[in-house]
Amino acid sequence: MQNPSNIWKWIRHQLNIQGLNFNKLASLYGCHRQCFTNLKSKHCPKFEKILANILGLEPQQIWPDRYQSFVSPVGKKIKDD
Repeated sequence: MQNPSNIWKWIRHQLNIQGLNFNKLASLYGCHRQCFTNLKSKHCPKFEKILANILGLEPQQIWPDRYQSFVSPVGKKIKDD
């Protein structure tokens, strides 16, 4: 799953196998469909986590470029103790 276009096709296919689509997800989670479709180009950890869980993965596996080590979203600093 390297090419973003292929990732998106794969996600939609996997949802379809489960009888789901973005409209159904939005209804299940009480949000607008765009909360999920925007993930194609925008980082949103809450909805990335939901979608990844449905697919049986971690968000880092689907969008590795959005995450750094220690499961921290890109751009967020981890405090050192």
